[in-house]
Amino acid sequence: MALTDNEKMWDTIEEHGAPCKVNLFCDSKKTYTGPGEEYVDLCSIQDKKIPVDLEEIRRGKGNVLWGRLKDGFGWIDLRNVQLAE
Repeated sequence: MALTDNEKMWDTIEEHGAPCKVNLFCDSKKTYTGPGEEYVDLCSIQDKKIPVDLEEIRRGKGNVLWGRLKDGFGWIDLRNVQLAE
């Protein structure tokens, strides 16, 4: 089975590990109290021009990769993101 672009990107982020910075490729990204949408929704990140600092990376339900924000504002799913240079 061939890897999708997201799976390749996730592999790159997992290999790099944390801490790291990612750029968002969506208009907003919800943050949660834990690594999954089953956790409480905290807020949304609106500015995709600023790299987001992650201090921990973990896989959640459905094999989705999640990153814990370094600033303490919860977790984001790592779909539609890319490692910042």
